[in-house]
Amino acid sequence: MERPINILITSLIIALLCCNLNGQVECNKEIYKSFIADKMNLWENQMKKMEDNYKVTKSANCLYDLTFAEYGFIVYCILTKQRNKAQIYLNKAEHNANKLLKHDLLWAEIYSLKAALYGFKIEFNKMKAPKYGLKSLEYMDKAMKLDKNNARVWMEKGNISYYIPAFLGGGLSEAIACHEKSIKLFEKDNNYLKYNWLYLLVLTNLGRWYTEANNIEKAKFIYEKALEFEPEFLWVKNDLYPKILNK
Repeated sequence: MERPINILITSLIIALLCCNLNGQVECNKEIYKSFIADKMNLWENQMKKMEDNYKVTKSANCLYDLTFAEYGFIVYCILTKQRNKAQIYLNKAEHNANKLLKHDLLWAEIYSLKAALYGFKIEFNKMKAPKYGLKSLEYMDKAMKLDKNNARVWMEKGNISYYIPAFLGGGLSEAIACHEKSIKLFEKDNNYLKYNWLYLLVLTNLGRWYTEANNIEKAKFIYEKALEFEPEFLWVKNDLYPKILNK
């Protein structure tokens, strides 16, 4: 009887893991839906489910998705001036990113994520901007060395470049060029675009940056591209695109 019981236990464990991994896919889908509908309370609820999934699976992929979800929520909290909540999720994301590094995964996206988190830390402690800025650049350099053809890496390089003066190799033009590269890389695989809120975030940043550069036609083109991909993306549909049409 021992062998059949062991087989049964193993089968149950596999079934449980598959169930939770499927749940993770569903969580990513719901994160995307909450992003396009501007319902960030739902986003926060999904992160709690993702945490539960990770506790069961201990999967690096689950932790990776959770940490990027926390990254996106930090951006939202900073933009909406919810500093306390942003700090809470920054601490969570930093803890999880360090866990990912302990998995000994040479994933360029993890290093670009660490670069982003150091950028966020500057928002909360400007006295340490030189230290955090250098750490951010170090992690970004590592990410680029690992994979120069990664959409998420180029996305973050663009975000970092936006805040670096042009005479130090950054600036608006460099940020735009990096995001254009990111979009091309995202679009190389249509399967990668499915429920990918980061792709929409890059398009949104690019549209806003073209507006800042007074390139209204390019901004209009980018917003139309975003709405063609996702017609119900409310931030663009109800706010950014109508504003650009009035310029």
